[in-house]
Amino acid sequence: MFGFSGGEILLIAFIALILFGNDKLPENMKKLLKGLNQAKKVASDVQQSWHEVKTDVQRSINLDLEKEELLELTKPIEFDYNVNIADIPYYENPKDEIVSQDEIDEFHNSEQQSNENTNQQDIDITSEKFNDLQPSSALEYLKSNHFVGPRI
Repeated sequence: MFGFSGGEILLIAFIALILFGNDKLPENMKKLLKGLNQAKKVASDVQQSWHEVKTDVQRSINLDLEKEELLELTKPIEFDYNVNIADIPYYENPKDEIVSQDEIDEFHNSEQQSNENTNQQDIDITSEKFNDLQPSSALEYLKSNHFVGPRI
Protein backbone atom coordinates (compact mmCIF):
# COMPACT_ATOMS: atom_id res chain seq x y z
CA MET A 1 0.00 0.00 0.00
CA PHE A 2 2.51 2.68 1.17
CA GLY A 3 5.57 0.48 1.01
CA PHE A 4 4.57 -1.29 4.23
CA SER A 5 4.15 -5.03 4.51
CA GLY A 6 1.07 -6.58 6.07
CA GLY A 7 2.82 -7.19 9.39
CA GLU A 8 4.00 -3.57 9.65
CA ILE A 9 0.47 -2.27 9.01
CA LEU A 10 -0.92 -4.54 11.74
CA LEU A 11 1.76 -3.31 14.15
CA ILE A 12 0.92 0.36 13.40
CA ALA A 13 -2.82 -0.36 13.82
CA PHE A 14 -2.15 -2.11 17.14
CA ILE A 15 -0.05 0.83 18.45
CA ALA A 16 -2.77 3.29 17.36
CA LEU A 17 -5.40 1.20 19.14
CA ILE A 18 -3.35 1.20 22.34
CA LEU A 19 -2.66 4.97 22.21
CA PHE A 20 -6.14 6.20 21.35
CA GLY A 21 -8.33 3.43 22.65
CA ASN A 22 -11.19 1.71 20.95
CA ASP A 23 -13.64 4.63 21.31
CA LYS A 24 -11.57 7.57 20.03
CA LEU A 25 -9.73 5.83 17.17
CA PRO A 26 -12.33 6.63 14.45
CA GLU A 27 -12.57 10.29 15.57
CA ASN A 28 -8.79 10.69 15.56
CA MET A 29 -8.51 9.08 12.11
CA LYS A 30 -11.10 11.55 10.76
CA LYS A 31 -9.14 14.46 12.26
CA LEU A 32 -5.92 13.10 10.77
CA LEU A 33 -7.47 12.79 7.30
CA LYS A 34 -8.93 16.33 7.56
CA GLY A 35 -5.50 17.64 8.52
CA LEU A 36 -3.88 15.85 5.56
CA ASN A 37 -6.50 17.27 3.18
CA GLN A 38 -5.94 20.79 4.53
CA ALA A 39 -2.17 20.36 4.11
CA LYS A 40 -2.69 19.29 0.48
CA LYS A 41 -4.90 22.33 -0.16
CA VAL A 42 -2.34 24.68 1.40
CA ALA A 43 0.44 23.12 -0.69
CA SER A 44 -1.56 23.49 -3.91
CA ASP A 45 -2.45 27.11 -3.02
CA VAL A 46 1.21 27.93 -2.39
CA GLN A 47 2.19 26.26 -5.66
CA GLN A 48 -0.51 28.14 -7.58
CA SER A 49 0.43 31.51 -6.06
CA TRP A 50 4.11 30.86 -6.85
CA HIS A 51 3.17 30.07 -10.45
CA GLU A 52 1.15 33.30 -10.68
CA VAL A 53 4.07 35.34 -9.32
CA LYS A 54 6.40 33.67 -11.81
CA THR A 55 4.13 34.45 -14.78
CA ASP A 56 3.67 38.05 -13.60
CA VAL A 57 7.43 38.56 -13.45
CA GLN A 58 7.85 37.04 -16.91
CA ARG A 59 5.12 39.29 -18.28
CA SER A 60 6.70 42.38 -16.74
CA ILE A 61 10.09 41.47 -18.22
CA ASN A 62 8.50 40.93 -21.63
CA LEU A 63 6.58 44.19 -21.32
CA ASP A 64 9.80 46.08 -20.62
CA LEU A 65 11.44 44.61 -23.71
CA GLU A 66 8.39 45.33 -25.86
CA LYS A 67 8.19 48.87 -24.50
CA GLU A 68 11.83 49.47 -25.47
CA GLU A 69 11.18 48.11 -28.97
CA LEU A 70 8.11 50.33 -29.40
CA LEU A 71 9.98 53.41 -28.23
CA GLU A 72 12.76 52.63 -30.68
CA LEU A 73 10.28 52.16 -33.52
CA THR A 74 8.38 55.35 -32.75
CA LYS A 75 11.43 57.59 -32.66
CA PRO A 76 10.98 60.59 -34.91
CA ILE A 77 12.63 60.22 -38.30
CA GLU A 78 15.62 62.45 -38.70
CA PHE A 79 15.85 63.99 -42.14
CA ASP A 80 18.43 66.43 -43.37
CA TYR A 81 16.67 69.01 -45.52
CA ASN A 82 19.95 70.63 -46.55
CA VAL A 83 21.06 67.70 -48.76
CA ASN A 84 21.49 68.59 -52.40
CA ILE A 85 19.62 66.19 -54.66
CA ALA A 86 22.40 66.37 -57.23
CA ASP A 87 24.78 64.74 -54.72
CA ILE A 88 22.67 61.58 -54.46
CA PRO A 89 24.19 58.79 -56.62
CA TYR A 90 22.02 57.24 -59.31
CA TYR A 91 22.43 55.43 -62.62
CA GLU A 92 23.47 57.75 -65.39
CA ASN A 93 21.51 55.91 -68.03
CA PRO A 94 19.29 53.03 -66.92
CA LYS A 95 19.12 51.77 -70.49
CA ASP A 96 22.80 50.79 -70.19
CA GLU A 97 21.85 48.26 -67.52
CA ILE A 98 19.13 46.61 -69.60
CA VAL A 99 20.01 43.46 -71.59
CA SER A 100 18.19 43.03 -74.88
CA GLN A 101 16.03 39.99 -75.54
CA ASP A 102 18.23 39.02 -78.49
CA GLU A 103 21.27 38.75 -76.22
CA ILE A 104 19.31 36.63 -73.77
CA ASP A 105 18.09 34.30 -76.54
CA GLU A 106 21.59 34.00 -78.00
CA PHE A 107 23.07 33.10 -74.61
CA HIS A 108 20.31 30.57 -73.93
CA ASN A 109 20.72 28.88 -77.32
CA SER A 110 24.50 28.63 -76.97
CA GLU A 111 24.15 27.05 -73.51
CA GLN A 112 21.57 24.60 -74.80
CA GLN A 113 23.76 23.56 -77.75
CA SER A 114 26.81 23.04 -75.55
CA ASN A 115 24.76 20.86 -73.18
CA GLU A 116 23.42 18.77 -76.06
CA ASN A 117 26.93 18.26 -77.48
CA THR A 118 28.27 17.23 -74.09
CA ASN A 119 25.40 14.78 -73.53
CA GLN A 120 25.84 13.24 -77.00
CA GLN A 121 29.59 12.79 -76.40
CA ASP A 122 28.87 11.11 -73.05
CA ILE A 123 26.42 8.71 -74.69
CA ASP A 124 28.92 7.81 -77.42
CA ILE A 125 31.69 7.15 -74.89
CA THR A 126 29.53 5.04 -72.59
CA SER A 127 28.06 2.98 -75.44
CA GLU A 128 31.61 2.17 -76.65
CA LYS A 129 32.59 1.09 -73.14
CA PHE A 130 29.55 -1.15 -72.80
CA ASN A 131 30.09 -2.76 -76.20
CA ASP A 132 33.58 -3.80 -75.12
CA LEU A 133 32.39 -5.15 -71.78
CA GLN A 134 29.48 -7.35 -72.88
CA PRO A 135 30.16 -10.99 -71.98
CA SER A 136 29.44 -13.63 -74.60
CA SER A 137 27.63 -16.03 -72.26
CA ALA A 138 25.87 -16.09 -68.92
CA LEU A 139 28.69 -18.10 -67.37
CA GLU A 140 31.25 -15.46 -68.42
CA TYR A 141 29.04 -12.73 -66.94
CA LEU A 142 28.78 -14.60 -63.63
CA LYS A 143 32.57 -14.96 -63.52
CA SER A 144 33.25 -11.32 -64.53
CA ASN A 145 33.93 -8.42 -62.18
CA HIS A 146 30.75 -6.69 -63.34
CA PHE A 147 28.48 -9.27 -61.72
CA VAL A 148 27.31 -8.20 -58.28
CA GLY A 149 25.93 -11.17 -56.42
CA PRO A 150 26.87 -14.53 -55.00
CA ARG A 151 29.64 -16.32 -56.86
CA ILE A 152 29.24 -19.80 -58.23
